[in-house]
Amino acid sequence: MKTYLTIGTVLILLLLSNCSYAARPLPGIDPVVQELFDKTKNLFIYKSDDELYSRDKWVSHIDKVKSKQYFKGDCDDFALTLYDLLIERGYSPVFYIVKTPRNYHAVLWVNGMIIDNTLSHVVFWNAAVTYHKYDVVFSIDHTNMKFWRTAKR
Repeated sequence: MKTYLTIGTVLILLLLSNCSYAARPLPGIDPVVQELFDKTKNLFIYKSDDELYSRDKWVSHIDKVKSKQYFKGDCDDFALTLYDLLIERGYSPVFYIVKTPRNYHAVLWVNGMIIDNTLSHVVFWNAAVTYHKYDVVFSIDHTNMKFWRTAKR
């Protein structure tokens, strides 16, 4: 006699076991980076800069994430927030502006991984460049981020 599990049964088993498949990092993904991504993504509410400020503005919401408060922003705000969280943990992330087939987009690179607010989890850079068609426009690493933040834009 064969036993078949339906999707509903699998979902119920996952709920009863209090485990979340989506929250598990991919093999080889740094679990600390994935955890910071998950915590930040759970507090992130996408709103464009036009809706919030009527102009382009880059904002880190690190204080809101630390105090577990929701925050509104766009891809660059999400990336800057995680940039600051990763710097505090001793990582050396690189902030990238990439061109996708649809628009320009801000993401982070750290230790061969890509952090992108449009994805459900952290992935490897090569997969992101290939699958999501990222073309790098420019990057900012920790050595010139201070200058970039204080420059008048």
